[in-house]
Amino acid sequence: MHISTEVFDKSLLIEDLKMLVYDELRLLDAAKKKIDSIRSTSFQIGMEIEEISFEVNNRVSKKENYYVNKSRAVAYCKRRGLTLIKDGRNFYIDDLDRYVAMKKKSMEIYYGGIISKLIKGIFYAGRNSSNGRLDHNLTAMSKCLVEIIREDNGLVEIDLKNSQFAIHAYWLKQEGLCDLEDVGVYYDLCSNGKLYEELGKMLQLKREDAKQLMMELAFSSEKNHTAAKKKFKERFPNVVAHIDGVKKEGESRDFSITLQKREAEIFVDNLYPSIKDAGLFCLTKHDSLIVKRTEVNQVLEIVREYFNYLEFECTLDVDGEIVKIS
Repeated sequence: MHISTEVFDKSLLIEDLKMLVYDELRLLDAAKKKIDSIRSTSFQIGMEIEEISFEVNNRVSKKENYYVNKSRAVAYCKRRGLTLIKDGRNFYIDDLDRYVAMKKKSMEIYYGGIISKLIKGIFYAGRNSSNGRLDHNLTAMSKCLVEIIREDNGLVEIDLKNSQFAIHAYWLKQEGLCDLEDVGVYYDLCSNGKLYEELGKMLQLKREDAKQLMMELAFSSEKNHTAAKKKFKERFPNVVAHIDGVKKEGESRDFSITLQKREAEIFVDNLYPSIKDAGLFCLTKHDSLIVKRTEVNQVLEIVREYFNYLEFECTLDVDGEIVKIS
């Protein structure tokens, strides 16, 4: 997929970050609302957690990253008045109220720090050594804060829908696997940007739960088994076989890292320099491009030309407007 041989020039991105207006009061207010929304019900706990076994961090005993069975972990917690907590893709054992309080405190410190850097004009940009992604002030920022910055600066986000799985579908196509019935269906769902919605209908899941299933399928060990993964495997056996096969050949994280590297090749190594060569404003945010509203059509032409060159069928979301590339 890689074409460009240029070395990434981070000074270009930092100059674009410096051009933007940052409203400190609006950003702090949005951060406070986000933090205040965190409650004990924000997390899956105990037997609500679908995974059967996983790595856990015990915040009480200070034992980290050890593999546990859910039932045994719940029994352990019950004996000690603790709670098994799932937060995103991570699992913890802790007092639930204390965990929520510590979560809020850490978010307060983190959000305060990233907003402070913007206001003080402390900008950074650099490539992640493991996956090639470009990290900068906005990449790790909460969506609600990025939206404020976009609104205040007349910016639009061009997002590759179900991005990593669209890239996976392209990978399957390159390996000549799309003639398999389930792979063909998966390819169509991914390239049309409807994977999470249609998967939710197939497995009777909410869209966000379907998205979470796919993220766990990509990022967790091939040994992890859930009822949802079992259902997905029944419908897409060859897709799961490909994913698990990549993990078995190396490490569990090799599959997700490969997708992230390919994503970085697309957005950072190729699209970004092409857009900057055209004299246009652009920030990359992993699987999306943040550009000026007045320049969005010019950027889309560059994106379309590159994706057509790759024969990469996909769907873009441009501030709610769907753009199909085929």
